[in-house]
Amino acid sequence: MLALNKDFLRGSYPPLVTPFRAGAVDYDAYARMVERQVAESSHGIVINGTTAEPSTLSLAERNELVRLAVATARGRIPVVAATGSQSHADTVELTAAAEKAGADAVLIVTPYFIRPPQRGLVEYYSDLGRRTRLPLMISHPRTRGGKRRGRHYRAHRRAYTQPGRDEARGQRPRAGDAGARADGQ
Repeated sequence: MLALNKDFLRGSYPPLVTPFRAGAVDYDAYARMVERQVAESSHGIVINGTTAEPSTLSLAERNELVRLAVATARGRIPVVAATGSQSHADTVELTAAAEKAGADAVLIVTPYFIRPPQRGLVEYYSDLGRRTRLPLMISHPRTRGGKRRGRHYRAHRRAYTQPGRDEARGQRPRAGDAGARADGQ
């Protein structure tokens, strides 16, 4: 299992929305949003999470938002890049770009609208975990992936870069105990 500082990925990590102006991403407004999170003492930020509607952005736009967030944050707070997509190939590309840009961790959503068998999800996350040195967290909205969360622990055990996960259900204890369960505790 990946060894992390006990305070890494703890606290408030708000997902930033993507601002638009005249039909295009407003990168200046985005940089101001990152600065505001630093100034207001957020523990970190999530870039391109489902709140930012990444499925409506191009890969280039998503990569630029991560690059800009890392450059703007300048190491003052961790940047978690949500790199999941409907396409495995796009997820691989986005994850590699986030690592190159200097993101501190990645958050990968279960491919939306695809309902693979449990072993498929395990293989999916295990493969992605082997492709990056960054800590990888699973985001698994049940309304999209439809699988029980307990099976994801197998992926945690097989991909040693996974310290935890996010689950969009509003039940914090379920999301918070993923690491302990992944370790068999």
